[in-house]
Amino acid sequence: MKGFFKKCNPQFSERTLDILHYPYKKGNDLKDILSFLKSRGFSNLELQKITDIWNFKYPKQNKLESYIKLIESIKSNKSKLKKFALYNDLIALAENSDSLFLKSLLKSVGYGQIGNIGLLAKNIKKLLSINEIVYLADLKQYFVSEENKDKYFQLINDLFHLLRETITDEKVNKILDSNFKFLDIKGEKIEFEYEEKTWSLNDLRQNMNTSLYGTSFPSFWMKSAINRISDKERREFVTKLEKNRILNEVNILDYWIFKENLSPNDRVRDHVVKSIDNSYGKSIGSDYVILELLEDGVFKKNLSSRNKDLKKPIFTLKRNLFHRALENGRETSYPVLKLIEMGEENPDFIWWLML
Repeated sequence: MKGFFKKCNPQFSERTLDILHYPYKKGNDLKDILSFLKSRGFSNLELQKITDIWNFKYPKQNKLESYIKLIESIKSNKSKLKKFALYNDLIALAENSDSLFLKSLLKSVGYGQIGNIGLLAKNIKKLLSINEIVYLADLKQYFVSEENKDKYFQLINDLFHLLRETITDEKVNKILDSNFKFLDIKGEKIEFEYEEKTWSLNDLRQNMNTSLYGTSFPSFWMKSAINRISDKERREFVTKLEKNRILNEVNILDYWIFKENLSPNDRVRDHVVKSIDNSYGKSIGSDYVILELLEDGVFKKNLSSRNKDLKKPIFTLKRNLFHRALENGRETSYPVLKLIEMGEENPDFIWWLML
């Protein structure tokens, strides 16, 4: 670990690197670590910078506790009428969530449990547009602190259980398990319903060609099909999504599938480019998808003509996004790693990773 940080930035002092010997776990009491650092000769200015980083990562308002408390009330309540009201409270709470994953999951559970099948389907589509990269880019750091991570995964487990109660289609349940197996590869924290979460090539092709499953969950199928189907099959699948009715339902998080696959059709291009322009800046997760699309020259040209912010070099846009993710309290290892890969050397990185 010490060698890793030295390689990342030779400016790290031995005094700073000594913190690696401190018996500290992420999210522990800030007072303890500040006291230790003060004893090592850190100035008040340095301690203030470290405190600022801590406050970005662990905001005083902890929404996780609100979610957990409400789910516990739902689980313990026997009255159907009261539960109905509590599920509506869950939907209202989800509206203010700053996590794309939890917002979609909480809404799916709420709408499913009160019997609103239409909004259940709409929010499951949003939920299943989230892949592991989007999830990681969007993940709040305090969810996975030492203090909260067990509670966070228990909450997910409870929510998945409540959601499965409302899904009558077993194939959708398998898609759910398959899509989120990355949350717990070892199966130690989340109780998945299906042990076998992969799909045979035959099943993959059959489901991709259905309107019920294929075009409803485009990100899931395209992710599952990577290196398994031909370019021709992939292009045919994307073409299906470009039909008027279907294209209007495609979530911005699904748009990565259009990279190097954008149709020459003016109607399709206008719709996709307009949707991206309207979505840019609204969330870390969606911005990550959008900036990946900008690496495609066709997208860069079309979006730059609409949005002056997107005229900037991709390097600059991505660097700004990763710094925004840090200051927005997202899980820190991913943006720090990406910034290091981009050649940035910053002695503050050790605190973003350690605290």
